[in-house]
Amino acid sequence: MTVISDATAWGHMDGWGWGMAGFAMILLVLVVVALVAPSLANRSADPKPSMRRALEVLAERYAKGEIHRDEYVELKAELER
Repeated sequence: MTVISDATAWGHMDGWGWGMAGFAMILLVLVVVALVAPSLANRSADPKPSMRRALEVLAERYAKGEIHRDEYVELKAELER
């Protein structure tokens, strides 16, 4: 019957335990960065297309007579700030 002491039970990986743990952490960080980076890139995209669309909708509403000139001028100035 063989008895394994505590000293040999912890040495079963011959020093690779911390190396593999470090590798796993680096791999985890790379995966998280790969998943998060695209969404951060979209946030920094130019918001001007949506601003142009808002001004187009405002002009359309003015052209249709849904809003008066004073309201159009006020809202346009607010959007262009």
